[in-house]
Amino acid sequence: MEPGANPPVDEFPFLKLWPTRWAHWKQRAFASGDAMYGIWSKARRFIEDRRARGEKRDCVADRLLDEYEANGFPMSQHAFDMLLGEIVEGGAETTSSSLLTLVLSLALNPWVQDKARKEIDAVCGTER
Repeated sequence: MEPGANPPVDEFPFLKLWPTRWAHWKQRAFASGDAMYGIWSKARRFIEDRRARGEKRDCVADRLLDEYEANGFPMSQHAFDMLLGEIVEGGAETTSSSLLTLVLSLALNPWVQDKARKEIDAVCGTER
């Protein structure tokens, strides 16, 4: 979502016909996809190992695995691994976005930060 971060093919669709060996944005996209799949498939193996030991948790991954094992997978294993990764990334993005917005808001409104500090100090003290 940063200016200039999108590949040129987004602006000029004819570039999708450009050979990969001369298209650094395609090479970068393929490498990124491979890296993400490596990370999320490893995370899936951790989940599978945990479940094999009999440790199930009340979480989205376990719920989906239970449902899909009972009813069949509606997608490929690759797609499922990537789905789990997107769920994690979605949570991370919203948290970081919220924190960045809070920091910006406090920087623009120092009086709010002072008021919050006084309220926190009244509850927690000033020793930590």
